[in-house]
Amino acid sequence: MLGVATLLVLPMTIQMQKQINDERAAEALQAEREFCLYLRSFKIDISELSRAGSNVWRTIFLMNPITGLIYMFYAWRNPYRGTDLQRILNNLIPIPVVAIGDKVTSHGVAKQITIDADWEEVAVRMMRDSKLIIFSPYPTPGAARELDLIVELYLDKTVFLMPPSGAHRVGDFEEDWTDLRNSKGQTLELPQYSKKGLVFRMTRAADESPCSIKCCDILPFSEDNIMKSTSAILK
Repeated sequence: MLGVATLLVLPMTIQMQKQINDERAAEALQAEREFCLYLRSFKIDISELSRAGSNVWRTIFLMNPITGLIYMFYAWRNPYRGTDLQRILNNLIPIPVVAIGDKVTSHGVAKQITIDADWEEVAVRMMRDSKLIIFSPYPTPGAARELDLIVELYLDKTVFLMPPSGAHRVGDFEEDWTDLRNSKGQTLELPQYSKKGLVFRMTRAADESPCSIKCCDILPFSEDNIMKSTSAILK
């Protein structure tokens, strides 16, 4: 019965939280208040339905002592598996967090919904107006274009996230990261993939090295280190 109740109530709870987030974002954008822009590929978004289903199965597993112990051990070994990064950012960042959204319903941070024809114009405007940018690079044309814009104009207010293995359900993220690193190797010195994830900044190289943009302030992926890196920009 508890599992059925969770199945009915949880999607409503997620939708209510999403509405609150959307209202905060709309207020921030309309009132020209400070906001954080979260950039990522749409491919690493998780739908509300799949997220709700994940929580239902977790609840059912935890109701059984044996499967509950198995789940807790698995969660301990993989602390960010299935974790909603957008929820983490909502909890950590003291200003409203806004992402550019596609046309499907999604949970997490508030979304500025766009259509395919004008997403880049919206991205450019929101990058310019944001106080802080948090970016998870990904080897897609749209994310590559966002990376180019950040490198050109906004390195000083951007924190980069390399999600840990299992944080997103998009297959082999390590392979995708390696593809991105290789494609940008002549101009950007992206770090090698770490299964535990990384938080880092990027800066222009002072020497005459082949890579003009280098990583700096590289930290293990954790909520504390996300706060440390973002607070340095927001202070």
